[in-house]
Amino acid sequence: MSLTQSLRILGRALRNYIIEKPLVVSFEVTHSCTCNCLHCVMGGIKEEKDLLEPAGYTALVSSLRPCVVQVSGGEPLLRPEVVDIVKAIKKYHNGLIHVILVTNGSLLNKENYAELKEAGVDRFFVSLDFPNEKHDEFRRHPGLYAHLHEIILRLAAESGYDDIALNSAITRLNLPYLIDLTNKAEEWGVSISYSTYGLFVRKIKTSLFTPKKTWKCYSSKYFIETRYIIFLFLIVIIPLIKQDCLWEDYVNGL
Repeated sequence: MSLTQSLRILGRALRNYIIEKPLVVSFEVTHSCTCNCLHCVMGGIKEEKDLLEPAGYTALVSSLRPCVVQVSGGEPLLRPEVVDIVKAIKKYHNGLIHVILVTNGSLLNKENYAELKEAGVDRFFVSLDFPNEKHDEFRRHPGLYAHLHEIILRLAAESGYDDIALNSAITRLNLPYLIDLTNKAEEWGVSISYSTYGLFVRKIKTSLFTPKKTWKCYSSKYFIETRYIIFLFLIVIIPLIKQDCLWEDYVNGL
């Protein structure tokens, strides 16, 4: 991300915060999925009608004017039009939107990775809940971990380790494995993020945290807004700081 683009996104973030426009928008482009995870209410292939066409996403983005758009599902790679959807999102405001694709990785390969990257995906979040074959049991998808091990190592090496990250949903089942997951991310040469799920929307109660433990986070509007600001800091400010010379020139010019 260039210095100019980083500053423009940061400027929009501040503007959106003031006028109460969303900073981050998540589009679930399908509810069908190749997995049937223990912690998720989706899963399996569903008959879906009247799905929003790619042009509809341009209209939504134009109205909402977010800084970051997350494309997810279900499994977004099941949508034949997913590349066109990303292009439609990036079409608005000359591509001044940070686009994240969230995938379980089962359908991810070198070809669609290259297509999506060219279409405008800035970062790929690939789900990983266990650092071994237990991931297959949790996601109910045999062979998934082996596939992720192969494809992420390959893509991360080819992309320069800068646009792929693991995403792990924290549950009671994988809580003892969080350090191992971090080590796995380091082994594969990618970053990792963690998320939690509230009990009130999930089907396997014994694998999740209780509402009492999660309610303080999810009931607070200010917590959520702060989380988004921190997220924007990570994708905008840090890249600026890494560009030492450009950053110094910008500061000196203020």
